[in-house]
Amino acid sequence: MIKVYLASGWFSYKQAVQMKEIYEVLNRLKTEGMIELFAPYYNGIVLRKTDPYLREKMREVWDLDIKKVVESDLIVASTQDHDVGTIFECGYASAYKKIIFCYNSNPELGLNVMLAQEARAFIKTQEKLEEAVKSFSDYMYIGKNPLFFRYNLWEGEPI
Repeated sequence: MIKVYLASGWFSYKQAVQMKEIYEVLNRLKTEGMIELFAPYYNGIVLRKTDPYLREKMREVWDLDIKKVVESDLIVASTQDHDVGTIFECGYASAYKKIIFCYNSNPELGLNVMLAQEARAFIKTQEKLEEAVKSFSDYMYIGKNPLFFRYNLWEGEPI
């Protein structure tokens, strides 16, 4: 069973909507026993600026999220509004040779050049996300090298 990490901002309405779109698909696959899932907003620590222990909790968030990125087989990243934390998680995952799928239901926003080159999939709908994750899971199940996996690569202009 593959381990999936959901990388997403939730700091604007559009980011929150897109994160929920991704989470609905991944959580359903988790419930069906097809994947293991870690989604920081749902399973991790959400920081509050008013928390008197904010500094200490920031380190806890870092430690937990980095641990989960490293343990994951697949990063599904919402590229809505190019959230800095999400982009960082993708870079960190790339250094560990993790597979990255970029999801954006507003595809006109595009990808930056670094993600456009690294992502193994660019997904625009919940249906395609489910199909891509299942396809990757099948690919891993039969023992193929994940570094050769491709699904609907980005063909637009990087921004």
